[in-house]
Amino acid sequence: MPRPLALGTRLSRSLLILGGLVLLGAAGQEDPPVPAPANQGAVAPVAIEAGPRATKKTTRRHVAEGKLSYFRVGMSFDETPLKEALRTFFKALELDYAPYFRGPSSDSGMVGETPITIETASISAHRGLDLILATAELGESYTWQLRGSIVEVGTKSRLARSGEKRPVVYPLKDLTLDIPYFDSSPHPNNQTERQTPRELAAQLMHHIATSVHPEGWLPPTLDDDQAVPPSSPNGGTEWANLAPYLLERSTGRKLKSLELFTIGRWGRMHYHRDDLLVTAPDFIHRALNGYPRAVMPDPGHWKLPVVEPVKDS
Repeated sequence: MPRPLALGTRLSRSLLILGGLVLLGAAGQEDPPVPAPANQGAVAPVAIEAGPRATKKTTRRHVAEGKLSYFRVGMSFDETPLKEALRTFFKALELDYAPYFRGPSSDSGMVGETPITIETASISAHRGLDLILATAELGESYTWQLRGSIVEVGTKSRLARSGEKRPVVYPLKDLTLDIPYFDSSPHPNNQTERQTPRELAAQLMHHIATSVHPEGWLPPTLDDDQAVPPSSPNGGTEWANLAPYLLERSTGRKLKSLELFTIGRWGRMHYHRDDLLVTAPDFIHRALNGYPRAVMPDPGHWKLPVVEPVKDS
């Protein structure tokens, strides 16, 4: 009579048989396909334009401004989705960013899957970012702005709604001087009438409202989160007043000065005592004054050559 197998021997044989069955079943199956990596394109800093160096008062925002202002980058994208192109761009510059893409239940925002194709050897980083966004635009205009040291990217209307509107005072005393003109005539009335600073300020405000993101200076609407009509500096609900003086109808004589102001969808302007107070999103301030406190990136950290500012073609 055969001896019964020990418990350990039986268990070992069972495991061997089970393992063989698993191997036989797997041999008839193909490995699942590995998805190909997305076309992320390539971005690389190639040089640093000369500029002011960082000091003890330099903030993280000034550093972010400097990377966008003084870096020159090479870019290569071939049918790259916008979402991947932005990720590659900001990773190369070591910048934090917040994109606002169109959601499944929203028809406003950037379309992240829009393919872009760009090939450039050397371009200023901020112009490169503008080029990426301009290439991907579908209907609404795209732009970018800084909130602290984070770069926000999205449609203008979205950034105007999401970003903090900063009040900035722009001194206009040196910009509102009108040099009188004299011709060669000996006539005693040969001097042309000079414009007052208030009249020159009105012209400047009109120029800003018609050339610096003009869609942002249109009258506010309920769609722009204005639940009530805006209150003007005069205490009323006027939208804008760029008439420097109240004039006498019959003679045209100046009776008294008036408040100069514009209240638009995305920003406000108010002229007061030779200063222009502008409350607007960062991308409007950038168009008005750039980033004067930007500092040059550390060449030693990036191991890149420092070059004189190059004019982008």
